[in-house]
Amino acid sequence: DAFYTSPDIVRAIWKGVSRLGFKGGRVLDPSMGVGNFYGCMPRGMMKKSSLQGVEIDNLTSRFAKMLYPSAYVENTGFQKAELANDFFDLVISNIPFGQLKIDGDKIHNYFFANGIDKVRPGGLMVFATSQGSLTNSEDGARMRNYLDGKVDMIAAYKLPEGAFAEAGTGVITDIVIFQKRGKDGAKSPYAQEFTELTTMTDGVTVNDYFEKHPENVLGNVSVVRDQYYRPALSVKQRDG
Repeated sequence: DAFYTSPDIVRAIWKGVSRLGFKGGRVLDPSMGVGNFYGCMPRGMMKKSSLQGVEIDNLTSRFAKMLYPSAYVENTGFQKAELANDFFDLVISNIPFGQLKIDGDKIHNYFFANGIDKVRPGGLMVFATSQGSLTNSEDGARMRNYLDGKVDMIAAYKLPEGAFAEAGTGVITDIVIFQKRGKDGAKSPYAQEFTELTTMTDGVTVNDYFEKHPENVLGNVSVVRDQYYRPALSVKQRDG
């Protein structure tokens, strides 16, 4: 449930964050690893930011502390970290995913629910996550319903299967951008629906957002059979 994040992907995410108007502030990476998100952070933005990280692995967190001495790195799990609610301008990470559960939720969905609690009103939460967070009808639905009304999804992008090949995984990954609503609860004019699912004609379930925004699926889509011979989505990288 821990994966290396390609610097190319991280840099693209930072470009997107910059376009959304983030120029610096209080930043948290709740699954820091060795700190690739901070390593690829634009230096001008970094100078205007205070950096904080959480990393459960002892050795990895020690590397992160050495690489980014200006960042406060806590060696613990996200569920045990001492973090203020409604505090961070930006929570950003490649979060862990898998079958491990925290407080009854799969680990990736727990990170969404706990992460948004740490974001200040109007702040951003940007995660790379398995596609199950926006697609699964049970555990994922509970997470999406918890976020609904607290946040607006500004955009999401589905990466091709090879995007994390260097990490040894072919899982399809989504980049999801949320903005926490202000104290007045007003909805952003850029808000996108993210709670509904659509079943394609060949039996594959996808988030309705990707059905309505196929341009944000960054690859060629097809249907394959998974290890249990169930229909599953495949997204292959486009040539060129």
